Amino acid sequence: FELFATKGWKQLMEEVEASIDAFKVDNINSEQELMVARGQLNQLRSLKGLQSVIEQAYEDLTSDP
Repeated sequence: FELFATKGWKQLMEEVEASIDAFKVDNINSEQELMVARGQLNQLRSLKGLQSVIEQAYEDLTSDP
């Protein structure tokens, strides 16, 4: 969990958020370009949610049944 408290992680998350917000589909000219763009956006969203996923998994593993 130390990673999520670092300045570098916070900066990365700011850049990921900015990339998601700036994502444009206006210049997509083919189905292949659309699939690539969708893949890129999915990866950005996965990275953005990584901290939550890890924290929830840890909580699930350490909580009493």
